[in-house]
Amino acid sequence: MNHKSLLGPGAKTACAAFAVLGAAAFLAGLKLAPQRALADILLGNSYFLMLAITALVFIAIQNLVGAGWPVLFRRVPEAMTAYIPAGAVGMLVVLLGSHSLYHWAHHGAAVHDPILHAKAGYLNLPFWTARAVVILSLWWVFARAILKNSRLQDADGDVERTHKNKRLSAAFTV
Repeated sequence: MNHKSLLGPGAKTACAAFAVLGAAAFLAGLKLAPQRALADILLGNSYFLMLAITALVFIAIQNLVGAGWPVLFRRVPEAMTAYIPAGAVGMLVVLLGSHSLYHWAHHGAAVHDPILHAKAGYLNLPFWTARAVVILSLWWVFARAILKNSRLQDADGDVERTHKNKRLSAAFTV
């Protein structure tokens, strides 16, 4: 398989420059309006993370029903799942700024608010963090396993990999 980049050196430089510009704008936003900058990261990250998960769900459904037609373009949704680790990093940024985003993340907030007090077992940073780590890790593990079988089947044509992907897809959808 040829892994040569489709981008020329000028396009690579432009992409790197825009990445640096975006990081600088985010850091400036953290300094000038941290709540707004973190809310923007949360919104943008959630959007692209849900696209990646939707692609994984699409792949799983195709595997479960035994659809043959998506074989022609399955690499597109498979490639979309590559955002999951970047989405995890985005959630880490949200976690680090959670006090600016979530009222329940403030120390002692549940003491003064009866609604937060009733939900304190669910709305607390350790549980939120653990839940995010477990969910994102499971999504990543299922995506990697399904994609690995898909690529190996392309190489060796073993039908057992289709059955394995069907089992993995069933476990993922549950």
